[in-house]
Amino acid sequence: MRRIPLILASALATLLLALQPSAAFAAQPKSAPTVETFWTGSFGYEGFAVSHRRISATSCVAPYELQADGTFELRAFPRPGCWELRSARGTGTAFSRDGSELGVLYTHGLYPHGFLSVYRVGASSYTPRHTAGFFDLESLENPDRNVSYGFVGGEDCSFDSGAPLPRWTGATSVVLFNTVTSVAPSRRNSWLVADAAANTIWKVDANGTPSTFSLLPRVRVRVTAELAATNGWPACAVGLRYYDEPRPYEVETGRDGKTYVAAGAGLYRLNPRSGHVRKLRHHFDGRLDLAVGRHGLVYVAELATGQISVISHGRVRPYVKVPDISTIETDEHGGLWAAVRSTYDGNEQVTPGRILRIGQS
Repeated sequence: MRRIPLILASALATLLLALQPSAAFAAQPKSAPTVETFWTGSFGYEGFAVSHRRISATSCVAPYELQADGTFELRAFPRPGCWELRSARGTGTAFSRDGSELGVLYTHGLYPHGFLSVYRVGASSYTPRHTAGFFDLESLENPDRNVSYGFVGGEDCSFDSGAPLPRWTGATSVVLFNTVTSVAPSRRNSWLVADAAANTIWKVDANGTPSTFSLLPRVRVRVTAELAATNGWPACAVGLRYYDEPRPYEVETGRDGKTYVAAGAGLYRLNPRSGHVRKLRHHFDGRLDLAVGRHGLVYVAELATGQISVISHGRVRPYVKVPDISTIETDEHGGLWAAVRSTYDGNEQVTPGRILRIGQS
């Protein structure tokens, strides 16, 4: 259960936008898409969601509401927020299927614990309907405690220092913090949450009670000379089997109830009833983000290259390339959206964060 470096301080910004859905965005992509800058800010977006004429975006800024005349007005939002909880960090957000609720995912604390707060959209009060925490659940259950990671075989292979090749189990890891990065609505008003540090998909029911829903399978790798050199492993490791942690960063549910998980460079289909996962036979490079459109379309973004591909009827084809992309989402009409992170030259911002609307030309 490898832990990921701590990043402090972020918040929730909720943008209420008068969106005009177009049938073009719901159609199956067949031609070169148009890319329209829908929103520009002086920050980047960790995650966002689009539904029923609203956009919710998480970033380390105070929350703003977009008014009809284009001006901004500060709104009170209890958490997470850089202005109130300096160690809070908004990490993801999603609307319920009918758009009546908003799930806000965040971490809080010096060693951040993960939380999901669920709010009623349009309510006069910003008090959450319920809040679920995942740290105590992970500490108690440790879903991958019996899973072995690292090298198999090669006991006589070691580093020049004499240290053995890395091997560990989920039980040997110290639980310090959660890495909750994505939330999606699921059956019977429940929510699914991806935790990359726990290698687990958590479930939060309609009453706010969290539970373990699915443990992602370890990733089998045959060590090549290139992989050994990249990781600093000795030459005698070449040819051995290595089991890596899956690290699920993204979970998405389509309007048809089909649920997908992006874990590392792998894409999985998740049964929303049983929690059973099946790896799809598609090859991608690096960390992925995904979004589920209409008519069975699945959009996959390779964050390192900005390449967005579309999977339709089991086939993958390139769709559009968006540099500096951080996440993609679809709205209730199947339209595709993307968030682009800010870029910097030292401490000076070169380009601002943006939210893009992608559609057919």
